[in-house]
Amino acid sequence: MVVVARFLLLCAALLTVPTVAAGQCASPFAVKRVWTRDAGSNDKTAFTSGEVFQLAAEVGSIYGGPGETSLAVITSFYNDNKTVNIHFGSSTWTWDVTAPTNLGDYPVTVKVLDRFCGASVEGNASFTVQPLVHQPPVETALSRKRFSAANLKELDTTIAGIIKDKNLPGVLVAVSVPGKGEYLTAQGKANLDTGRAPDLDDQFRIGSVTKTFVATAILQLVDKGKLNKSDTLSKWYPDFPNADRITIDDLLRMRSGMPDYWDEEALKQYYDNPLEQVTNKDIIKAVASKADQFEPPDQETKYNNTNYNILAAIVEKVSGNDINTQISENILKPLGLKNTLYPTNDELPGEMHGYGLNPQSGEFEDKTILNPTPAGGGGAMISNMSDLGVWAKALYNGDLLRPKTQQARLQAQPAEGLAPTSYGEGIFKGTEGVWGHGGEINGFSTDMWYIPKQDATVVISVNRCDETYDRQSGDVFLAVFKSLFPEIVF
Repeated sequence: MVVVARFLLLCAALLTVPTVAAGQCASPFAVKRVWTRDAGSNDKTAFTSGEVFQLAAEVGSIYGGPGETSLAVITSFYNDNKTVNIHFGSSTWTWDVTAPTNLGDYPVTVKVLDRFCGASVEGNASFTVQPLVHQPPVETALSRKRFSAANLKELDTTIAGIIKDKNLPGVLVAVSVPGKGEYLTAQGKANLDTGRAPDLDDQFRIGSVTKTFVATAILQLVDKGKLNKSDTLSKWYPDFPNADRITIDDLLRMRSGMPDYWDEEALKQYYDNPLEQVTNKDIIKAVASKADQFEPPDQETKYNNTNYNILAAIVEKVSGNDINTQISENILKPLGLKNTLYPTNDELPGEMHGYGLNPQSGEFEDKTILNPTPAGGGGAMISNMSDLGVWAKALYNGDLLRPKTQQARLQAQPAEGLAPTSYGEGIFKGTEGVWGHGGEINGFSTDMWYIPKQDATVVISVNRCDETYDRQSGDVFLAVFKSLFPEIVF
Protein backbone atom coordinates (compact mmCIF):
# COMPACT_ATOMS: atom_id res chain seq x y z
CA MET A 1 0.00 0.00 0.00
CA VAL A 2 1.20 3.49 -0.89
CA VAL A 3 0.55 6.54 1.27
CA VAL A 4 -0.27 9.64 -0.82
CA ALA A 5 -0.98 13.29 -0.01
CA ARG A 6 -4.66 12.79 0.72
CA PHE A 7 -6.32 12.92 4.05
CA LEU A 8 -8.74 11.14 6.31
CA LEU A 9 -11.29 12.86 8.50
CA LEU A 10 -12.44 11.11 11.65
CA CYS A 11 -15.40 12.57 13.53
CA ALA A 12 -16.38 11.84 17.13
CA ALA A 13 -19.60 13.37 18.49
CA LEU A 14 -20.38 14.31 22.08
CA LEU A 15 -23.73 15.25 23.59
CA THR A 16 -24.05 17.73 26.42
CA VAL A 17 -26.93 18.39 28.76
CA PRO A 18 -28.68 21.77 28.87
CA THR A 19 -26.65 24.60 30.40
CA VAL A 20 -28.81 26.95 32.48
CA ALA A 21 -27.67 30.39 33.58
CA ALA A 22 -29.10 32.19 36.61
CA GLY A 23 -32.61 33.46 35.95
CA GLN A 24 -33.19 31.10 33.03
CA CYS A 25 -35.47 28.11 32.77
CA ALA A 26 -34.25 24.66 31.83
CA SER A 27 -34.69 24.03 28.13
CA PRO A 28 -36.68 20.94 27.12
CA PHE A 29 -34.53 20.61 23.99
CA ALA A 30 -31.32 18.76 23.28
CA VAL A 31 -28.76 18.38 20.53
CA LYS A 32 -29.22 14.64 20.33
CA ARG A 33 -26.51 13.85 17.80
CA VAL A 34 -23.79 15.54 15.74
CA TRP A 35 -22.22 13.61 12.90
CA THR A 36 -20.80 13.80 9.38
CA ARG A 37 -21.95 12.32 6.09
CA ASP A 38 -21.02 12.49 2.43
CA ALA A 39 -22.66 14.57 -0.30
CA GLY A 40 -25.12 11.76 -0.92
CA SER A 41 -26.31 11.98 2.72
CA ASN A 42 -24.70 8.66 3.67
CA ASP A 43 -23.18 8.58 7.17
CA LYS A 44 -19.41 8.69 6.75
CA THR A 45 -16.37 9.73 8.79
CA ALA A 46 -13.56 9.56 6.21
CA PHE A 47 -13.04 12.21 3.55
CA THR A 48 -10.27 13.37 1.23
CA SER A 49 -8.74 16.82 1.52
CA GLY A 50 -10.88 19.44 -0.22
CA GLU A 51 -13.91 17.16 -0.40
CA VAL A 52 -17.21 18.83 0.43
CA PHE A 53 -19.12 16.86 3.06
CA GLN A 54 -22.00 17.53 5.42
CA LEU A 55 -22.05 18.24 9.12
CA ALA A 56 -25.41 17.12 10.50
CA ALA A 57 -27.09 17.81 13.83
CA GLU A 58 -30.28 16.28 15.21
CA VAL A 59 -32.22 18.60 17.50
CA GLY A 60 -35.34 17.62 19.43
CA SER A 61 -37.18 17.41 22.71
CA ILE A 62 -35.61 15.43 25.54
CA TYR A 63 -39.07 13.97 26.09
CA GLY A 64 -39.34 12.34 22.68
CA GLY A 65 -40.26 14.06 19.40
CA PRO A 66 -38.97 17.26 17.84
CA GLY A 67 -39.51 20.53 19.67
CA GLU A 68 -42.25 22.98 18.85
CA THR A 69 -40.78 26.26 20.06
CA SER A 70 -38.74 28.84 18.12
CA LEU A 71 -35.05 27.96 18.02
CA ALA A 72 -31.85 29.31 16.53
CA VAL A 73 -29.01 26.98 15.63
CA ILE A 74 -25.46 28.33 15.66
CA THR A 75 -22.60 26.32 14.23
CA SER A 76 -18.90 27.07 14.74
CA PHE A 77 -16.64 25.63 12.05
CA TYR A 78 -12.93 25.24 12.67
CA ASN A 79 -12.89 27.84 15.49
CA ASP A 80 -13.21 30.66 12.93
CA ASN A 81 -16.14 32.25 14.79
CA LYS A 82 -18.35 31.93 11.76
CA THR A 83 -22.00 31.51 12.70
CA VAL A 84 -24.99 30.29 10.74
CA ASN A 85 -28.47 31.09 12.00
CA ILE A 86 -31.18 28.68 10.90
CA HIS A 87 -34.84 28.82 11.87
CA PHE A 88 -36.37 25.73 13.40
CA GLY A 89 -38.13 23.71 10.75
CA SER A 90 -37.29 20.04 11.30
CA SER A 91 -35.39 17.87 13.71
CA THR A 92 -32.23 17.69 11.56
CA TRP A 93 -30.03 20.42 10.08
CA THR A 94 -27.04 20.06 7.74
CA TRP A 95 -24.19 22.32 6.65
CA ASP A 96 -21.76 21.86 3.78
CA VAL A 97 -18.14 21.75 4.96
CA THR A 98 -14.95 21.51 2.91
CA ALA A 99 -12.33 19.17 4.33
CA PRO A 100 -9.24 21.22 5.29
CA THR A 101 -5.77 20.54 3.98
CA ASN A 102 -3.76 20.79 7.19
CA LEU A 103 -3.37 17.90 9.62
CA GLY A 104 -4.82 18.33 13.10
CA ASP A 105 -7.95 18.36 15.23
CA TYR A 106 -10.94 20.53 14.36
CA PRO A 107 -13.64 21.09 17.00
CA VAL A 108 -17.21 21.87 15.97
CA THR A 109 -20.00 23.19 18.20
CA VAL A 110 -23.72 23.16 17.43
CA LYS A 111 -25.56 25.45 19.84
CA VAL A 112 -29.35 25.68 20.16
CA LEU A 113 -30.86 28.80 21.70
CA ASP A 114 -34.38 28.60 23.10
CA ARG A 115 -35.76 32.03 22.17
CA PHE A 116 -38.66 31.77 24.57
CA CYS A 117 -36.76 30.41 27.53
CA GLY A 118 -33.31 31.88 27.01
CA ALA A 119 -31.56 28.61 27.84
CA SER A 120 -29.11 26.91 25.50
CA VAL A 121 -27.91 23.40 24.76
CA GLU A 122 -24.90 22.30 22.79
CA GLY A 123 -23.64 19.34 20.84
CA ASN A 124 -19.93 19.08 20.22
CA ALA A 125 -17.95 17.11 17.70
CA SER A 126 -14.37 16.97 16.60
CA PHE A 127 -12.71 15.52 13.55
CA THR A 128 -9.10 14.74 12.80
CA VAL A 129 -7.27 15.09 9.50
CA GLN A 130 -4.70 12.35 8.99
CA PRO A 131 -3.05 10.61 6.00
CA LEU A 132 -5.29 8.37 3.95
CA VAL A 133 -3.97 5.06 2.58
CA HIS A 134 -4.40 5.06 -1.17
CA GLN A 135 -6.77 2.49 -2.63
CA PRO A 136 -6.58 1.87 -6.38
CA PRO A 137 -9.80 3.06 -8.08
CA VAL A 138 -12.24 0.36 -9.05
CA GLU A 139 -13.17 0.47 -12.71
CA THR A 140 -16.91 0.24 -13.15
CA ALA A 141 -19.09 -0.42 -16.19
CA LEU A 142 -20.01 3.26 -16.15
CA SER A 143 -16.39 4.45 -16.14
CA ARG A 144 -15.58 2.07 -19.00
CA LYS A 145 -18.51 3.35 -21.07
CA ARG A 146 -18.00 7.04 -20.29
CA PHE A 147 -15.26 7.61 -22.88
CA SER A 148 -15.82 4.60 -25.10
CA ALA A 149 -15.57 5.26 -28.83
CA ALA A 150 -19.21 4.32 -29.32
CA ASN A 151 -20.44 6.68 -26.60
CA LEU A 152 -18.38 9.61 -27.86
CA LYS A 153 -19.54 9.04 -31.43
CA GLU A 154 -23.13 9.03 -30.25
CA LEU A 155 -22.55 12.29 -28.34
CA ASP A 156 -21.06 13.86 -31.48
CA THR A 157 -24.25 12.98 -33.32
CA THR A 158 -26.44 14.33 -30.51
CA ILE A 159 -24.62 17.68 -30.48
CA ALA A 160 -24.84 17.93 -34.27
CA GLY A 161 -28.59 17.45 -33.91
CA ILE A 162 -28.82 20.20 -31.27
CA ILE A 163 -26.91 22.59 -33.54
CA LYS A 164 -29.46 21.98 -36.28
CA ASP A 165 -32.59 21.94 -34.10
CA LYS A 166 -31.65 24.99 -31.99
CA ASN A 167 -30.05 26.95 -34.85
CA LEU A 168 -26.67 27.34 -33.18
CA PRO A 169 -23.82 28.71 -35.30
CA GLY A 170 -21.09 26.72 -33.55
CA VAL A 171 -20.35 24.64 -30.46
CA LEU A 172 -17.15 23.88 -28.56
CA VAL A 173 -17.04 21.20 -25.85
CA ALA A 174 -14.08 20.07 -23.73
CA VAL A 175 -14.51 17.41 -21.02
CA SER A 176 -11.60 15.91 -19.13
CA VAL A 177 -11.31 13.26 -16.40
CA PRO A 178 -7.61 12.74 -15.64
CA GLY A 179 -6.52 9.14 -16.09
CA LYS A 180 -9.91 8.19 -17.56
CA GLY A 181 -10.34 10.05 -20.81
CA GLU A 182 -11.54 13.20 -22.49
CA TYR A 183 -14.12 14.40 -24.97
CA LEU A 184 -13.30 17.25 -27.34
CA THR A 185 -15.47 18.51 -30.16
CA ALA A 186 -15.72 21.61 -32.32
CA GLN A 187 -18.76 21.68 -34.59
CA GLY A 188 -20.62 24.19 -36.74
CA LYS A 189 -19.25 27.57 -37.82
CA ALA A 190 -17.02 30.11 -36.11
CA ASN A 191 -17.66 32.61 -38.91
CA LEU A 192 -20.91 32.46 -40.85
CA ASP A 193 -19.57 34.72 -43.63
CA THR A 194 -16.45 32.70 -44.42
CA GLY A 195 -17.69 29.31 -43.28
CA ARG A 196 -14.64 28.83 -41.04
CA ALA A 197 -15.12 25.99 -38.57
CA PRO A 198 -14.56 26.61 -34.84
CA ASP A 199 -11.32 25.51 -33.24
CA LEU A 200 -10.77 24.43 -29.63
CA ASP A 201 -8.05 27.08 -29.34
CA ASP A 202 -10.42 29.91 -30.32
CA GLN A 203 -10.94 32.68 -27.79
CA PHE A 204 -14.48 33.78 -26.91
CA ARG A 205 -16.29 36.07 -24.51
CA ILE A 206 -17.19 34.31 -21.25
CA GLY A 207 -19.81 36.66 -19.79
CA SER A 208 -20.61 36.03 -16.14
CA VAL A 209 -17.80 33.50 -15.72
CA THR A 210 -15.86 36.76 -15.22
CA LYS A 211 -17.39 36.91 -11.73
CA THR A 212 -15.30 33.93 -10.63
CA PHE A 213 -12.11 35.90 -11.38
CA VAL A 214 -13.31 39.13 -9.76
CA ALA A 215 -14.41 37.29 -6.60
CA THR A 216 -11.01 35.60 -6.42
CA ALA A 217 -9.27 38.96 -6.79
CA ILE A 218 -11.33 40.27 -3.84
CA LEU A 219 -10.56 37.21 -1.69
CA GLN A 220 -6.84 37.49 -2.46
CA LEU A 221 -6.95 41.03 -1.09
CA VAL A 222 -8.66 39.62 2.01
CA ASP A 223 -5.89 37.04 2.40
CA LYS A 224 -3.29 39.81 2.14
CA GLY A 225 -4.99 41.78 4.91
CA LYS A 226 -5.87 44.69 2.62
CA LEU A 227 -9.59 44.08 2.88
CA ASN A 228 -12.13 42.49 5.22
CA LYS A 229 -15.30 40.80 4.01
CA SER A 230 -17.12 42.65 6.78
CA ASP A 231 -16.07 46.03 5.35
CA THR A 232 -19.10 48.04 4.26
CA LEU A 233 -19.64 50.07 1.11
CA SER A 234 -19.47 53.26 3.16
CA LYS A 235 -15.68 52.87 3.14
CA TRP A 236 -15.63 53.73 -0.57
CA TYR A 237 -19.14 54.97 -1.39
CA PRO A 238 -20.46 56.73 1.73
CA ASP A 239 -23.45 58.27 -0.08
CA PHE A 240 -24.65 54.99 -1.59
CA PRO A 241 -28.00 53.73 -0.18
CA ASN A 242 -27.50 51.25 2.69
CA ALA A 243 -23.76 51.90 2.39
CA ASP A 244 -23.23 51.34 6.12
CA ARG A 245 -25.02 47.96 5.97
CA ILE A 246 -23.98 46.34 2.67
CA THR A 247 -20.74 44.38 3.14
CA ILE A 248 -18.16 42.98 0.74
CA ASP A 249 -19.50 39.51 1.58
CA ASP A 250 -23.04 40.61 0.68
CA LEU A 251 -21.79 41.68 -2.74
CA LEU A 252 -19.86 38.45 -3.27
CA ARG A 253 -22.85 36.31 -2.31
CA MET A 254 -25.52 38.29 -4.21
CA ARG A 255 -27.15 39.36 -0.94
CA SER A 256 -26.77 43.15 -1.16
CA GLY A 257 -30.49 43.86 -1.57
CA MET A 258 -29.78 46.54 -4.18
CA PRO A 259 -31.66 46.79 -7.50
CA ASP A 260 -29.79 45.59 -10.57
CA TYR A 261 -28.71 48.19 -13.13
CA TRP A 262 -28.84 45.37 -15.65
CA ASP A 263 -32.61 45.10 -15.95
CA GLU A 264 -34.33 44.12 -19.20
CA GLU A 265 -34.14 47.68 -20.57
CA ALA A 266 -30.41 48.10 -19.83
CA LEU A 267 -29.56 44.71 -21.30
CA LYS A 268 -31.46 45.50 -24.52
CA GLN A 269 -29.73 48.88 -24.75
CA TYR A 270 -26.31 47.20 -24.48
CA TYR A 271 -27.28 44.49 -26.96
CA ASP A 272 -28.48 47.03 -29.54
CA ASN A 273 -25.63 49.49 -28.85
CA PRO A 274 -22.63 47.34 -27.91
CA LEU A 275 -20.19 50.25 -28.21
CA GLU A 276 -22.11 52.49 -25.81
CA GLN A 277 -19.89 54.53 -23.51
CA VAL A 278 -21.12 53.58 -20.04
CA THR A 279 -18.63 53.45 -17.17
CA ASN A 280 -18.66 51.74 -13.78
CA LYS A 281 -19.16 55.17 -12.24
CA ASP A 282 -22.27 55.68 -14.41
CA ILE A 283 -23.67 52.30 -13.36
CA ILE A 284 -23.07 52.88 -9.64
CA LYS A 285 -24.63 56.36 -9.86
CA ALA A 286 -27.69 54.98 -11.68
CA VAL A 287 -28.27 52.30 -9.05
CA ALA A 288 -27.78 54.77 -6.20
CA SER A 289 -30.57 56.90 -7.66
CA LYS A 290 -33.05 54.05 -7.02
CA ALA A 291 -32.91 54.25 -3.22
CA ASP A 292 -36.61 53.42 -2.91
CA GLN A 293 -35.99 50.01 -4.56
CA PHE A 294 -33.35 48.82 -2.09
CA GLU A 295 -34.12 45.93 0.27
CA PRO A 296 -32.35 45.08 3.53
CA PRO A 297 -29.03 43.32 2.83
CA ASP A 298 -28.21 39.71 3.75
CA GLN A 299 -31.84 38.57 3.61
CA GLU A 300 -32.07 36.80 0.25
CA THR A 301 -29.71 35.58 -2.45
CA LYS A 302 -30.76 37.36 -5.66
CA TYR A 303 -28.48 37.15 -8.68
CA ASN A 304 -27.43 40.70 -9.50
CA ASN A 305 -24.73 41.72 -11.99
CA THR A 306 -24.27 45.17 -10.42
CA ASN A 307 -22.73 43.58 -7.31
CA TYR A 308 -19.74 42.62 -9.43
CA ASN A 309 -19.49 45.95 -11.23
CA ILE A 310 -19.00 47.42 -7.75
CA LEU A 311 -16.60 44.68 -6.61
CA ALA A 312 -14.36 45.31 -9.62
CA ALA A 313 -14.26 49.01 -8.71
CA ILE A 314 -13.32 48.11 -5.12
CA VAL A 315 -10.50 45.84 -6.35
CA GLU A 316 -9.07 48.84 -8.18
CA LYS A 317 -9.45 51.18 -5.21
CA VAL A 318 -7.85 48.76 -2.74
CA SER A 319 -5.07 47.35 -4.94
CA GLY A 320 -4.16 50.57 -6.75
CA ASN A 321 -4.19 48.63 -10.05
CA ASP A 322 -6.60 48.50 -12.94
CA ILE A 323 -8.81 45.41 -12.67
CA ASN A 324 -7.23 43.87 -15.78
CA THR A 325 -3.72 44.27 -14.31
CA GLN A 326 -4.74 42.92 -10.90
CA ILE A 327 -6.36 39.82 -12.38
CA SER A 328 -3.54 39.24 -14.87
CA GLU A 329 -0.72 39.50 -12.32
CA ASN A 330 -2.37 37.60 -9.46
CA ILE A 331 -4.54 34.98 -11.20
CA LEU A 332 -3.78 34.50 -14.88
CA LYS A 333 0.03 34.48 -14.74
CA PRO A 334 0.35 32.22 -11.66
CA LEU A 335 -1.91 29.63 -13.32
CA GLY A 336 -0.43 30.01 -16.81
CA LEU A 337 -3.74 31.12 -18.36
CA LYS A 338 -2.17 32.69 -21.45
CA ASN A 339 -5.38 32.83 -23.50
CA THR A 340 -7.46 34.60 -20.87
CA LEU A 341 -7.70 38.37 -20.51
CA TYR A 342 -9.69 41.21 -19.09
CA PRO A 343 -10.02 43.27 -22.31
CA THR A 344 -9.34 46.99 -22.54
CA ASN A 345 -10.68 47.43 -26.09
CA ASP A 346 -13.69 46.25 -28.09
CA GLU A 347 -11.89 43.58 -30.18
CA LEU A 348 -12.07 39.81 -29.75
CA PRO A 349 -8.68 38.20 -30.56
CA GLY A 350 -8.66 35.50 -33.23
CA GLU A 351 -11.24 34.44 -35.77
CA MET A 352 -14.22 33.42 -33.63
CA HIS A 353 -17.40 35.46 -34.13
CA GLY A 354 -20.43 35.72 -31.88
CA TYR A 355 -24.00 36.03 -33.17
CA GLY A 356 -27.50 36.98 -32.12
CA LEU A 357 -30.69 36.06 -33.96
CA ASN A 358 -32.83 38.98 -35.12
CA PRO A 359 -36.40 37.91 -34.26
CA GLN A 360 -37.88 40.13 -37.00
CA SER A 361 -35.71 39.04 -39.92
CA GLY A 362 -34.85 35.57 -38.67
CA GLU A 363 -31.24 36.27 -39.65
CA PHE A 364 -28.10 36.23 -37.52
CA GLU A 365 -26.38 39.51 -36.67
CA ASP A 366 -22.67 39.67 -35.85
CA LYS A 367 -22.27 40.65 -32.17
CA THR A 368 -18.52 40.05 -31.87
CA ILE A 369 -17.46 43.65 -31.27
CA LEU A 370 -18.48 45.33 -28.00
CA ASN A 371 -17.21 47.77 -25.42
CA PRO A 372 -16.31 45.61 -22.38
CA THR A 373 -16.46 48.50 -19.90
CA PRO A 374 -20.22 48.34 -19.16
CA ALA A 375 -20.08 44.57 -18.56
CA GLY A 376 -17.08 45.16 -16.30
CA GLY A 377 -16.61 42.83 -13.34
CA GLY A 378 -19.90 41.16 -14.15
CA GLY A 379 -19.01 39.87 -17.61
CA ALA A 380 -16.16 41.49 -19.56
CA MET A 381 -13.53 38.73 -19.81
CA ILE A 382 -12.30 36.57 -22.69
CA SER A 383 -10.85 33.04 -22.54
CA ASN A 384 -10.65 29.71 -24.36
CA MET A 385 -11.47 26.07 -23.67
CA SER A 386 -8.15 24.87 -22.25
CA ASP A 387 -7.73 27.85 -19.93
CA LEU A 388 -11.25 27.48 -18.53
CA GLY A 389 -10.60 23.79 -17.91
CA VAL A 390 -7.62 24.70 -15.75
CA TRP A 391 -9.52 27.51 -14.05
CA ALA A 392 -12.61 25.40 -13.24
CA LYS A 393 -10.50 23.05 -11.11
CA ALA A 394 -8.33 25.77 -9.54
CA LEU A 395 -11.46 27.76 -8.68
CA TYR A 396 -13.01 24.89 -6.73
CA ASN A 397 -9.78 23.77 -5.09
CA GLY A 398 -8.83 27.29 -4.02
CA ASP A 399 -5.36 27.06 -5.53
CA LEU A 400 -4.78 30.80 -5.11
CA LEU A 401 -6.42 31.25 -1.70
CA ARG A 402 -5.81 30.23 1.89
CA PRO A 403 -7.69 27.02 2.84
CA LYS A 404 -9.84 28.81 5.38
CA THR A 405 -10.81 31.47 2.82
CA GLN A 406 -11.73 28.79 0.27
CA GLN A 407 -13.76 26.84 2.81
CA ALA A 408 -15.85 29.94 3.49
CA ARG A 409 -16.17 30.64 -0.23
CA LEU A 410 -17.90 27.32 -0.83
CA GLN A 411 -20.56 27.89 1.85
CA ALA A 412 -23.33 28.33 -0.71
CA GLN A 413 -26.89 29.51 -0.08
CA PRO A 414 -30.02 28.83 -2.20
CA ALA A 415 -30.51 31.45 -4.91
CA GLU A 416 -33.95 32.87 -5.62
CA GLY A 417 -35.32 31.68 -8.95
CA LEU A 418 -32.29 29.49 -9.64
CA ALA A 419 -33.24 26.29 -7.79
CA PRO A 420 -31.73 23.81 -7.23
CA THR A 421 -28.50 25.78 -7.43
CA SER A 422 -26.90 27.70 -4.56
CA TYR A 423 -24.45 30.60 -4.67
CA GLY A 424 -21.25 31.02 -2.71
CA GLU A 425 -18.66 33.75 -3.16
CA GLY A 426 -18.54 34.05 -6.94
CA ILE A 427 -19.31 30.38 -7.56
CA PHE A 428 -22.43 28.27 -8.10
CA LYS A 429 -23.05 24.93 -6.45
CA GLY A 430 -25.19 22.85 -8.77
CA THR A 431 -26.87 19.49 -8.51
CA GLU A 432 -24.96 16.76 -6.67
CA GLY A 433 -21.78 18.73 -6.04
CA VAL A 434 -21.17 20.26 -9.47
CA TRP A 435 -19.36 23.60 -9.03
CA GLY A 436 -18.66 26.47 -11.41
CA HIS A 437 -20.38 29.25 -13.33
CA GLY A 438 -22.16 30.01 -16.56
CA GLY A 439 -22.20 33.21 -18.56
CA GLU A 440 -24.09 34.99 -21.32
CA ILE A 441 -23.05 38.13 -23.19
CA ASN A 442 -23.72 39.50 -26.67
CA GLY A 443 -23.03 36.66 -29.09
CA PHE A 444 -21.71 34.07 -26.63
CA SER A 445 -22.98 31.55 -24.07
CA THR A 446 -20.56 29.68 -21.82
CA ASP A 447 -20.63 26.90 -19.21
CA MET A 448 -17.64 26.06 -16.96
CA TRP A 449 -17.99 23.34 -14.31
CA TYR A 450 -15.94 21.06 -12.08
CA ILE A 451 -17.12 17.73 -10.63
CA PRO A 452 -14.99 16.88 -7.55
CA LYS A 453 -16.07 13.23 -7.32
CA GLN A 454 -14.69 12.50 -10.78
CA ASP A 455 -12.05 15.26 -10.81
CA ALA A 456 -13.76 16.23 -14.05
CA THR A 457 -13.88 19.54 -15.88
CA VAL A 458 -16.64 20.46 -18.33
CA VAL A 459 -16.40 23.54 -20.56
CA ILE A 460 -18.93 24.49 -23.25
CA SER A 461 -19.04 27.52 -25.54
CA VAL A 462 -21.76 28.41 -28.05
CA ASN A 463 -21.25 31.45 -30.27
CA ARG A 464 -24.83 32.65 -30.01
CA CYS A 465 -26.61 34.85 -27.48
CA ASP A 466 -29.72 36.83 -28.43
CA GLU A 467 -31.21 40.01 -26.95
CA THR A 468 -33.16 37.91 -24.42
CA TYR A 469 -29.84 36.60 -23.04
CA ASP A 470 -31.27 33.09 -22.82
CA ARG A 471 -28.74 30.34 -22.19
CA GLN A 472 -27.96 28.94 -25.64
CA SER A 473 -25.50 26.40 -24.25
CA GLY A 474 -28.12 24.73 -22.04
CA ASP A 475 -29.17 21.92 -24.38
CA VAL A 476 -25.55 21.01 -25.11
CA PHE A 477 -24.82 21.04 -21.36
CA LEU A 478 -27.66 18.59 -20.67
CA ALA A 479 -26.61 16.31 -23.52
CA VAL A 480 -23.00 16.21 -22.31
CA PHE A 481 -23.97 15.34 -18.75
CA LYS A 482 -26.56 12.77 -19.82
CA SER A 483 -23.97 11.01 -21.95
CA LEU A 484 -20.79 11.30 -19.89
CA PHE A 485 -22.11 11.73 -16.33
CA PRO A 486 -25.52 9.98 -16.25
CA GLU A 487 -25.16 9.48 -12.50
CA ILE A 488 -25.74 13.24 -12.08
CA VAL A 489 -29.41 14.04 -12.62
CA PHE A 490 -30.57 17.56 -13.45
